[in-house]
Amino acid sequence: TNTESTLTIVHESVQDSMDKVRLGLNGTQSVNERRILAEELKTIQKQMIQTLNSNSTGVFIFGGSNTVSKPFDVDADGYLT
Repeated sequence: TNTESTLTIVHESVQDSMDKVRLGLNGTQSVNERRILAEELKTIQKQMIQTLNSNSTGVFIFGGSNTVSKPFDVDADGYLT
């Protein structure tokens, strides 16, 4: 149940991200509007990582065999580590 709920949230976040990327690709968006979209995408990324780092009874759901430390993180450049 926890895994299914988490994956549903991630799916919705991916859909939202795709919508924002499509909107940003639209030639009618100003530079400022694209900056706003970029900030929104960063927020979605942070939320997704937090969601993917969910744990149940002290065990990270998506940690594989590593159940004691967060499986996902982002470096200073915004890349998934």
